[in-house]
Amino acid sequence: YFAYKKLSSNCQFEIHIIPEFVIFNGCTKNNILIRSHQGEQVMLESGKMAPIHRQHQQSLIITIELIDLDAATTPIRVDLLGLKVCVLNSMSTGAPIGYTVIQTMNGAQDSRFVVKVGSINNGGVAGAQRGNISGGLFSNDFFRVRCSLSQLEITLNDTQLDTVKWKENTSHTLLEDSSNHNQLMQPSDESKFNDTQVRAAQLCFHQVTIDFQRIFKDKPKIPNSFHEKSQFAMAIYHIRATDSYPETKSPVVFESSPQANFLDLRIQTRGPLDADLVKVDLFDLKLANSNGVSHPIVLDTSEDFIWRMFDIVDRVRKSTAKLAGGDIKLDWDEGKDSFTLDIMEVPKRGHDDLDEDGTYHPPRSDRLYDVKSASVSPFKVLVSFKRQPQLSRYQLATKFQGATLMNYITINLKFTVDDAELLLSGYHGNNIKGPSDGLLEIIKTYYLDQLKKKILTLVMATRLK
Repeated sequence: YFAYKKLSSNCQFEIHIIPEFVIFNGCTKNNILIRSHQGEQVMLESGKMAPIHRQHQQSLIITIELIDLDAATTPIRVDLLGLKVCVLNSMSTGAPIGYTVIQTMNGAQDSRFVVKVGSINNGGVAGAQRGNISGGLFSNDFFRVRCSLSQLEITLNDTQLDTVKWKENTSHTLLEDSSNHNQLMQPSDESKFNDTQVRAAQLCFHQVTIDFQRIFKDKPKIPNSFHEKSQFAMAIYHIRATDSYPETKSPVVFESSPQANFLDLRIQTRGPLDADLVKVDLFDLKLANSNGVSHPIVLDTSEDFIWRMFDIVDRVRKSTAKLAGGDIKLDWDEGKDSFTLDIMEVPKRGHDDLDEDGTYHPPRSDRLYDVKSASVSPFKVLVSFKRQPQLSRYQLATKFQGATLMNYITINLKFTVDDAELLLSGYHGNNIKGPSDGLLEIIKTYYLDQLKKKILTLVMATRLK
């Protein structure tokens, strides 16, 4: 057992004694029998948990038996954090009849570690329960949904435009170098900046297609394979993002080439999508690539546009945070014969794992994916960027070595990047296992490393002012 101290009110604290390990039966239909290598036996009904013990500093090795299916796993070690896929073998014939997923996680206030046993998946093996089919209204149906949009426009309006701040910033940023003899004038029509709403940006999609389909195969060609197969496909022919701010110098911020689809995404899975471990056969992403040829994606923006987007996002974040921190309560007032509305602060949810009725809620974890093959096509980006520092955005750095250089970079340094061509190679990976963001993190790291190698390309396309 372990103990932890919890601080309470009036400078008091509580001492909680908790087991080191608890086992939770996440099967929705089956009871399981847990046998440890030390001889301990624990019978668990569906949705129940119980503590299990080990000798000090020894491994915790268990065997899982399903009495109603006459099946059991081989001994497996569960005292280490992680996930394992365990094959269920028939206790009479020894033949595999399915598998289950076991995950060891950090506990909350109920235990130090939680061992979660997932649902039983038969994987299409005859004679076993059909646990591999997704539940719900369309659990046994062939299913296909397709959505096509000829054009989709998303407009972002700025409802809190600060005219004074805009003039303050532009008074410093709209002055070109004296050698150009082309001083940009302030906008003469101030009424454009006094409206309650000003269009800030617009995102336009052309020819968008989204398709999802699911089929079942009664007799899979591969033994012990899944009955259920799904495919998600998405295609976007063209995308364009525009800066709608008045007097902008780069109205088109982002635009794809019309010679190829901007995005072609295809994901193929086997088995249920709500399983503990989702099998993904294929993840294929193509960006502006047709027949192996990469067509340019244009990115043309400025520091002013980025700051304005940051301002809008920050205001949205603060507004939603206020709404998320409160709850609306309606009570019927018999005297007034109407409802009364009260806004109450939402209490922070504690970490108690047991409800008042004794229902156990194990720690939640991300769904895990087993990706057999993942690929991203090569793509080309033409980058243009204009930096004109806004004095109100930066503060003078003082009292440390290099402060003068830092102030020059943040406040005085002006430069322009003209059509820097960044050609990024494709990515391909096999047998990737982890949460949903695991594959995205791998791809992000791969392309960040490539961008670091393209610094010379950006420097060669940069002009200082």
